[in-house]
Amino acid sequence: MNNLMAIICLFFLLRPGCDQQPGSAFIDTLVRITYTNSVNADMLDPSGSNAIKVEDIEIYYLEKGVKRRVFNPNLDLPKNLTIEKRKDGRYQLRIMANEVPDRKGISTTYIEIKNRRTDTLTTALITSASVTRVIRVWYNGRLMWDGKGIASFNIID
Repeated sequence: MNNLMAIICLFFLLRPGCDQQPGSAFIDTLVRITYTNSVNADMLDPSGSNAIKVEDIEIYYLEKGVKRRVFNPNLDLPKNLTIEKRKDGRYQLRIMANEVPDRKGISTTYIEIKNRRTDTLTTALITSASVTRVIRVWYNGRLMWDGKGIASFNIID
């Protein structure tokens, strides 16, 4: 009986430490964008003659009023973006938006695509000690995602 009580007490003493690693955080700033032209052709499809490629894209974060180019050579995605094929066959640009909000909880990410104007991705973030998450997304000032479902939208160029 004493052994059983000792095991039960040990379980309850050790259990709280199993829930979360010290200093761990959940960060979800992923935004998915599809680009189509006026005839609904997928502008990210690599088989297209004028396809947008990862090497054609630069991402900048606005932090404390300074525009900073995103490039982390030690990461799997050094530019914090990738182009992936969806289940429906369309391609999407997946961007990790800026996770550093201003005082109002807003972050700004600039998307520069070769031979195009710079686009502005603005995100409203909810942040706490352990969570940073996108709750709304604007593209060039237009609300594109209101927090329902997956942060995903289409741009017609």
